[in-house]
Amino acid sequence: MVFRAVAVLLIAALAGCGGEIVTNPDALTIEPSRLKEVRAPQTVTLNNGLASAVKHQIRTESIAWEVDARQLTETAIVMLRRALEKQGIRPAPQPGKTVTLRIQVRGGMGMFVPVPTVAASARLTLHADFGDGTATSVDGQGGSGFGMQDAFEGAIQNALHRLLFDPAFLAYMNR
Repeated sequence: MVFRAVAVLLIAALAGCGGEIVTNPDALTIEPSRLKEVRAPQTVTLNNGLASAVKHQIRTESIAWEVDARQLTETAIVMLRRALEKQGIRPAPQPGKTVTLRIQVRGGMGMFVPVPTVAASARLTLHADFGDGTATSVDGQGGSGFGMQDAFEGAIQNALHRLLFDPAFLAYMNR
């Protein structure tokens, strides 16, 4: 009888853990040292290359999450813009440069662990198209013992860190 009650509570908890994943650009930051290779001052405009929602579902046997690549891209844009502004790289009406970002969700995994919480991982690719017609892509991965949102925020931060050291990004930004 006790086992059955615990099983019912676990199933209810699992059902409550699913839903829409909405990332927060305030959750993580990009350290200024990550931008030391990018020339400043200059202006740049960051654009979202996804005009509409691009939903991706992550499922287990009892839980389903939904994440929107457009919303993830907006999180990446805000995180990157804030980091660039701290280094003297600012947006302007007539920017010197443009970077259009698009996140592609590669996958995710969530697993209920007995705390209760969800251990999660996320994988994504950040595509960056530059105003001069060049482009690059970097992968990002994140993991968390505190749920899917944290895992995706970590994956975005990881991808942005990789972008800031990417040779194509640096070549474009330092012209």
